[in-house]
Amino acid sequence: MRWMLRLGLLAGLAWGVRRLGSLLSTPPEPTTTDALVAGGRFVEADGIRLHFEERGSGPPVIFIHGLLGSADVWAGLAARLDPHFTTFALDLPGAGLSDKPAVRDYGTTAQARAVTAFAENECDGPAWLVATSAGARVALSAMSRRPDLFAGAALLAPVLEASPRGISEDWALCIANLTTAALRSRRLVGVALRTAAGPGMQVDRTLLDAFMIPARTEGFAAALAASLTTGNHLDREELPTPVGKPGLIIRGLNDRIAPAAVAEQLRMETGAELHLLPGCGHFPQSERSDEVARLFRDFVAR
Repeated sequence: MRWMLRLGLLAGLAWGVRRLGSLLSTPPEPTTTDALVAGGRFVEADGIRLHFEERGSGPPVIFIHGLLGSADVWAGLAARLDPHFTTFALDLPGAGLSDKPAVRDYGTTAQARAVTAFAENECDGPAWLVATSAGARVALSAMSRRPDLFAGAALLAPVLEASPRGISEDWALCIANLTTAALRSRRLVGVALRTAAGPGMQVDRTLLDAFMIPARTEGFAAALAASLTTGNHLDREELPTPVGKPGLIIRGLNDRIAPAAVAEQLRMETGAELHLLPGCGHFPQSERSDEVARLFRDFVAR
């Protein structure tokens, strides 16, 4: 029985290597960003063209995706908040359908600067920040720099470090090229998402596209490599004080990516309210969109 399991694992590994090799050997031409836009619009902020999708009516909420995500990861949650808020699902610089210039800082501080510029341009009054995964550090950095622009923050499956410190540019580019190639395979992306999610989650086309479509745009791999090497972490002094800035943290108990210690650290150091969701993985906004929407509405209403 054991030899059959090993044989199966070897066969699976061989298939994966062969599949990845075929992807790397025939890289498609990048698709222009404008050709991929199905909705939303663009705005200039902090010297770069940002793509975002606006929905609903009410107090402003800015959604911030994680390292490989895009505005579309928020589709389910945005639909449930539409009657109560004006939501802005933002593609950060170098991600989604926003521009990806070859020469730009994609570190946490620079990404936070783009978010604050966007809030100044598009939001009528202080905005709530709702961030997932590595987007949490961008949200916290933005709040610490311009607290006047933001009412508070909700952090879903927060990650404060998404790559090792001190990674070389060559290694970062290698990782970025391999990741970009893998993101062209619907099967590989589906397996990765199901592994990161809680048990029983159905990965739909919207979530697949949220990760796959940006990888087809020009400059994606170079921007991803740069984000892995430039300030891809949050220093403790950048954590905002709890005074006057309410915070909400939501983490799935089945999350294999966002460390439980990070959520607890943020709760203790910022005074945020922490909710743990049994059976939920790394995508609370997709896996438990109804529950997350209810928690957020109740929290804002207090």
